[in-house]
Amino acid sequence: MTDAEDRAYLSSLSQHPGRPYDVSEMHPAMASRLAGAMRDAIAQGIPVRLLSGVRRESDHPSAYDVSGKSSHLYGGAGDVTGIGAAGSPTAKQWYDIATSHGLYNPYGYQHPSEFNHFQLTPQPLETTPQLLASLTQARATGNPQNVWSAYAQQGGAPQRNATAMASTATPNAGGASGADNRVAVFQMLRGLGLNPQQALGAMWSLGGESYHSLSANAYNPNDPGGAFGIGQWVGPRRAALNAFAQQMGKPPSDPGVQVAFMKSELTTGDKRGVLELLKQAPDAASASRIWTTKYEIPRDAAAKAEQRIASGAKVGSVDAGGSFVMGAPAPAGAATPAPAGGTATPSTTPASGTPSSTTPTPTMVPMQPSPWSGVGASLASAVSGGGSSVVTDTSQDAHPITLPMPAPSQAPNALPLEYQQGHPGLGAQLGQLASQPIGDAVIGGITPDSITAGAPGMTQLLGAIGTSADFNYLDPRAAQPVPTAMKRPRLA
Repeated sequence: MTDAEDRAYLSSLSQHPGRPYDVSEMHPAMASRLAGAMRDAIAQGIPVRLLSGVRRESDHPSAYDVSGKSSHLYGGAGDVTGIGAAGSPTAKQWYDIATSHGLYNPYGYQHPSEFNHFQLTPQPLETTPQLLASLTQARATGNPQNVWSAYAQQGGAPQRNATAMASTATPNAGGASGADNRVAVFQMLRGLGLNPQQALGAMWSLGGESYHSLSANAYNPNDPGGAFGIGQWVGPRRAALNAFAQQMGKPPSDPGVQVAFMKSELTTGDKRGVLELLKQAPDAASASRIWTTKYEIPRDAAAKAEQRIASGAKVGSVDAGGSFVMGAPAPAGAATPAPAGGTATPSTTPASGTPSSTTPTPTMVPMQPSPWSGVGASLASAVSGGGSSVVTDTSQDAHPITLPMPAPSQAPNALPLEYQQGHPGLGAQLGQLASQPIGDAVIGGITPDSITAGAPGMTQLLGAIGTSADFNYLDPRAAQPVPTAMKRPRLA
């Protein structure tokens, strides 16, 4: 869907048609994700509608809006309706759908008042003061596009349909897991202002983390922290990578996500100082030592740095023109274990040296057939079997089943033979009764003809057997009072 189509769709679901900016000033990524989530929800039977998108202080008497901290003011949030109450199954269903589209609810679907609130950023704006300040300044210009740019400049939200940065990498015959990301990483580092040797040195260090091809699926099976990816992120940085990937609407194993995350760490995150140090490195070896000891920070970082410099040729080199030249080819296979000892794990790290990493790629074990897999086939055969009196399950399971099949003559609930050719209706029977010459008086002068005449005959019949025929007291529409003799005594 195009941006215009997404906005038109949201406008059709908006509860505030009198506020054109409700959708028109929404961040493109917010509009795209919210529209996609609402399409999925409606397809699943949830009557979700847009309660409010972009708001202005005059629209909402909330002190939170007036304080300038609400994401609604900056086109980065949407409240919905039609998802039930807080904590309800429908609210949870919508929460899962919205989350899968890269939206966040920092408060949770059980929050009594914010369960229906979803936004671009994982945290409320008051917890990211630098981003909030940039958004406030951009909003003062009155141009929504300046606000959208402020999100991107502070790493607060990717643009709509962001392109994976690793798309320039040369894929290996081994498939996605063996994809070679060296070119993408080299170009990203060069784009940050590093010269070819400085970028190469950083890549030599990365080669000790994720094999010399810088595999996005590299993992260390011996690391309980689950070191994963090109930079073997672990701990808080692994969690940050996961959140970053979710924000982009892609898995953490996506190479473009990992390269973009690395860039964000070096430009707006805790690793900004590493980039400045790299720019002062005189050669590739010096840059590799800086990257190993300041960005990756594995155990025995100084020793690991020398090992990575020694094996740097496997990662690559640069030619006389400053272009990157690949070393050894990327590995083939379904997954790439990280080189031994290459995991970035916590040790004694400086204040800015938070160790790196994501979730390890799980080992897929083929599912064994259930020992009861033949039960369904047996029951189906028993119900639909032909003339055989015994149905045997012949499927390959550990517990074959034999079920008796009742003979046709023993079929349950069979109609008696006298009714199998049809049964005369009640009206026909009464008609026959009325035509029979059984006398003029059956009971109290009631004839068969009067039975079929309806209520008058029934009233006479009741009178004939000594029962009062006055039913008016049973009719709620009757205006007559209930006879005293027929009132029930009041219970104490």
